Amino acid sequence: MKPFLEGKDLKQWRAESRNLYLILFPKGWTREQIGSEIEPIDETTAWNWLKQQHPAICQTLEPFAVAGRKRTDKGDFWWEMRTCAYYDKYEEDKIIFAHFQDAPLYFFDRKRIYTNNRGYIFPNAGFFELGLLTSKVMWMVFTGMTSSIRGGFYEATTQNTNRFPIPDATDEQKTAIATLAENCQALAEQRYTLENAFRRRIPDLCPKDRDPKLSQKLQAWWLLDFSAFRDEVKKLFKQDIPFDDVDKWSGRFDKDKAVLQDLSYQLAVQEQALNRAVYALFGLDAAEIALLEATI
Repeated sequence: MKPFLEGKDLKQWRAESRNLYLILFPKGWTREQIGSEIEPIDETTAWNWLKQQHPAICQTLEPFAVAGRKRTDKGDFWWEMRTCAYYDKYEEDKIIFAHFQDAPLYFFDRKRIYTNNRGYIFPNAGFFELGLLTSKVMWMVFTGMTSSIRGGFYEATTQNTNRFPIPDATDEQKTAIATLAENCQALAEQRYTLENAFRRRIPDLCPKDRDPKLSQKLQAWWLLDFSAFRDEVKKLFKQDIPFDDVDKWSGRFDKDKAVLQDLSYQLAVQEQALNRAVYALFGLDAAEIALLEATI
């Protein structure tokens, strides 16, 4: 079982996981585990062995057996993946980025996360490279080498990203940029954790006979004040916050929102410092910086 992200889960400095997992059996795995790399082994025997070893996984997979057998990209058996030359790269620390971008959607992964075909990886890369990729300089380079598509998105294909210029940097410059990028990611992840922790409590206000799905306004609750939050809860759930709970919710709302605002401020400061460091690395003068910032 591998943690799994789709392209829409990939954000700037972070991932917004939906707790998806990939059941990964590489080609040849079943025969290797059974010890039958040379001896022929039929599907029924292999499946029965797999059910004994991993009953819960097989229970999940079994409804897809018919469709799995029709796959043209399977391994030795329908539950196996096809041969892939870079599975091992997903098991390393790496940068993950989104295919469709309206901002620099890159983050550093230490959790051995896998992605679908709308997410890509930079193996053998660290926070220094992350700092470059998320900078205004690189965003200008990227948007200049590709055309926007519907919705103002750009396609970050490997053909484009492999052409990014990476200037020579001293160890001191690399350390400074890497530290700033690591700080940015830590702050962004802290902010998302807090946003999500409060968001997950909002359905507690929903009556049992109503759908607890949140509106866009409640999804982004921190953009509201408490009065507007309360009005949106009442509008969506057809029920106000219970009178005895108003003070508790108001206190939690105001406290968490204040922390989020502080984290956002700290992140903005670190991003500004990061961009200044990258400007210096590229040798940009004040006029060039002003032109760049006015352009993007």
